Amino acid sequence: MHNSFMSDVSHKFSLAWLDKIVTVVTSKTPKPFSAGR
Repeated sequence: MHNSFMSDVSHKFSLAWLDKIVTVVTSKTPKPFSAGR
């Protein structure tokens, strides 16, 4: 149970960082698909 909790937290943390990186990249380099987000 403790291991699954830690893995879930790290997974959400990684997703949060990925989303932040994607947001920064799309804001610096405008692309047609960025408007759909």
